[in-house]
Amino acid sequence: MAEEKEVKTTTEAEAKVEPKAEVKAEAKTEAKVETPENKPEEGKDDVKEKEKMSEKLDGVKKSAVNVDAIKEAKEVPAEEKEALPSFFIDTEERRRIEVDILFDKQTGKILSISKTGIGVDFTEFDKLGHTIEWFDFTQPTYDDVANYRQRSSTFNTKAGKTLVDAVQVRNFFIVWHLKDWSLRDSKGNKVALDFDKSGSLSSDCIAKVYKIFPTLMDVVMTLFEKDIILA
Repeated sequence: MAEEKEVKTTTEAEAKVEPKAEVKAEAKTEAKVETPENKPEEGKDDVKEKEKMSEKLDGVKKSAVNVDAIKEAKEVPAEEKEALPSFFIDTEERRRIEVDILFDKQTGKILSISKTGIGVDFTEFDKLGHTIEWFDFTQPTYDDVANYRQRSSTFNTKAGKTLVDAVQVRNFFIVWHLKDWSLRDSKGNKVALDFDKSGSLSSDCIAKVYKIFPTLMDVVMTLFEKDIILA
């Protein structure tokens, strides 16, 4: 197996250890184990929060639902052509996430981020700037998600179970599945995304992504996870 390359940030190193094909080869390795000797003690609230996040991503599901998509489907005229359920993933298909952003026209400071199409009348905020930005992702396969979960798992001795780090799973989604966006620099020029031969974002590009306003990425990734019904 190829040696792991050093990268600029700790988060990037976790998500982009090696080409995707080789990441999959490690799927059978044991999860990391955290003990009181190698990790600071966590409070009960921390453990409960990790358990809650883990339940969304550990693969143990009795049901999954995209509430927004169901609501939108109810509004489609009945006479339109009906499609069959899509049981198999097209790995090249793009899933677009769009958000409305309100910002201060004088400073550019972001003041509000929300999903598009929720019925907000932005004409009421005529003193503020308004823009719609989009992010394109490919959908991970079951094999992808299983490997991301495995590489993001840690056995927690207090909880007595393996917990999945939801933030780390998001990093995998960003590194391997973010394919395009509408974001621009301070001069109004679109910021291009570059990719390695393996298909992941390049190291320089990942460093750019990690400089994005954090709440923007939180909202976008939450919407993406809901879209692919992993949240």
